[in-house]
Amino acid sequence: MVVRIGIVGLGLMGTYHLRLLKRIQGVDVSALCDIDERRVAKIANEYGVEQRYTDFREMFERAGLDAVIIATPPKFHKELAVEALKSGLYVLLEKPMATNINDALEVYETTKKYKDKLMIGFSLRFNSTFMKIYDLIENGFLGAPLNQWHIALGRIPPNPWIRNREISGGMVNEHAVHVIYVFYWYAGKPIDVYSKTFTFTKDVTIEDNAIFMIRHENGALSVMDISWSSTHPWRKWGLVAENGTATVEGYLGGRVVISNRKGEKVAYEAVEEVDEMYLRELKHFIECVKKGERPLVNEEDGIIVQKIVDSIYKSSLESTPVKISI
Repeated sequence: MVVRIGIVGLGLMGTYHLRLLKRIQGVDVSALCDIDERRVAKIANEYGVEQRYTDFREMFERAGLDAVIIATPPKFHKELAVEALKSGLYVLLEKPMATNINDALEVYETTKKYKDKLMIGFSLRFNSTFMKIYDLIENGFLGAPLNQWHIALGRIPPNPWIRNREISGGMVNEHAVHVIYVFYWYAGKPIDVYSKTFTFTKDVTIEDNAIFMIRHENGALSVMDISWSSTHPWRKWGLVAENGTATVEGYLGGRVVISNRKGEKVAYEAVEEVDEMYLRELKHFIECVKKGERPLVNEEDGIIVQKIVDSIYKSSLESTPVKISI
């Protein structure tokens, strides 16, 4: 079976997915869609895609697709995902699920009605370093997390839409969701969150600094300190678990140290091309389409992460811990 895929949104991630899909066998990128007609024509010509659209509904109806990748700014995720699911398509929806909990719930409910064909682009699930740590949690070398953390310092992206809360949903919603997903993936069900967010950068409508702590049902604590006001980038993350500790000096890779309470220890430099993470993600999505299976990262993950995000913003506003209803 050749999977016929369309892409909506030809910005950074849309064109990136397009380039990677050309490297995967059994895939035909059949149609492209963007509101910028010239951009669609340019990219379609560059990659040899015959069908080009500026109207996503027309593409869903006429292009003969099996699946679609939605890579627009978050404001448009709800409408696009709902229409694609109603059209019977498998959907790879770039994170986050939406800009707010109400829109996310509509996507969630539509997915349930139309046979669980939604995958959310939490790509860290397919990164080799994050997968390795998860395996060590599961096989008992590390065991269940007690305390996990992530520090992410950087600069606010130049994209005008990211700086607009109505379009992006905010820094936590648009960017920190990757880490929030990992916290949930590693430690399980969240029960409450305490946070503080604020804005340092002028002329933006989003927060650009946030610190939050998630408490999980098993007692684990997950803390993130994220800033888009830093004068240089710096990232590190790790966890202390029942049986051991893991630390990473970096993000997708870097200096990794893993030890356990038996005195066993390993240290290495994790190096992997970013393409490999996204290729794994895309290949998993394509296999789900071919076999009619539910994606590994699906609407359940999407709605839980969105509920955590919603609670982070609410906690900061109210200056109190907020329970997360799952």
